Amino acid sequence: MGLALALPHRAKSATVESKKNAVSFGFSLYGMKEVATADAYRILKRIGYDAVELVCMPDWSTAPETLSKSDRVKLKQELEASDLQLPALMENLPLLVSKEQRQKHLDRIKAAGELGHDLSPENPPVIETIMGGKGKDWPAVKNEIVDELGHWAKAAEACQTIVAVKPHVSGAVHAPEPADWLVRQVNSPWIRLAYDYSHYQIGNYDFEKSLDLLLPNSVFVHVKDNLGKNGKVQFALPGEGDIDYPTYFKALVNHKYQGTVMVEVSSQLWRKEGYDPVAAAKASFENLEPILIKTGVWCGGC
Repeated sequence: MGLALALPHRAKSATVESKKNAVSFGFSLYGMKEVATADAYRILKRIGYDAVELVCMPDWSTAPETLSKSDRVKLKQELEASDLQLPALMENLPLLVSKEQRQKHLDRIKAAGELGHDLSPENPPVIETIMGGKGKDWPAVKNEIVDELGHWAKAAEACQTIVAVKPHVSGAVHAPEPADWLVRQVNSPWIRLAYDYSHYQIGNYDFEKSLDLLLPNSVFVHVKDNLGKNGKVQFALPGEGDIDYPTYFKALVNHKYQGTVMVEVSSQLWRKEGYDPVAAAKASFENLEPILIKTGVWCGGC
C-alpha cells in the first residue's frame, strides 16, 4: 500500500515555515531539565540556535497539566521574545500498555496538542514520541501497533497536530523497514516519522538506505551519536562519533526536507554526575553548524 498523502493544512510545523530558514536548527530541552525555560531560551539563542523542543512528560516543568492559562501566556511571550521556533514537543507514550493507560495517552496527545496551539498557534509543533515495546516482539505486536496508531491518528486530527513516532533501539519498532511499513499501514497524514539514525546505527543498518527510505515520511530529525559497539548502546553528543553528517545533511537537501534538525542529548549523558547542559549545547552547535551551512541545509543567522 503506497502512501501519497498531503500534509494536513493546519499542521504548518511539518514544514516549519521560517522567515529566515526553510530548515531550523535547534536543541531539545530534554538535555536541559534543570535549566529554567526562559533561561534556556536565552542560552540557546546566544549560542546560535533558532529552534527549541519543549518536553511534555509528567515530571517536567512544561508538562501541560502543570501549566495554567497565565503560565501558557507567559511561556508564549518568552518564546516570542527569544525569536526561537518551536517545531516539536517531546512526549513518552508507549503503545503497548493497558486499556486504561492507552486512554490516558490519547488524553496526553490532546493536552500536548492544545499546548502546542497555545504556544505557537500559527505553526503548531509536532508531538514526537517513542513507541515502546521490545524488539523481539515486533512480529507478534505489529498489527496491534498499527491499530493503536489508528486511534492516535484520530486524536491527532482532533487537535490538529501531527504525531511523529520515533523508532528506538530498544523498542518494538527499531529498524528502518518496519518503521516504513508501519507509517504506510496507518496511512494517515497525522501519523508521521521522527528520524534519528543513532537508533539504527547500533544495528548496523545501512545509513544511506535508511535515509532514502524514511526521510520522505519524516517531519522531524533528532541528531546525536552512538559510540556503542557489539550491541552496546552508548549515546554521545552529535559529532563525537562516526555518523557521516555531510552525507546526512546532503540527503536532507536532496529530499527537500523542510523540518528541523534538533540536537537530542540522551539521558545516558544528562543523568551523569557533572553533566553541563550549556557546554553540551555549545559543543553540539560547534560540531554541526559548519556542516549544516556547507551542505546548504541551514544558513545560520542569514
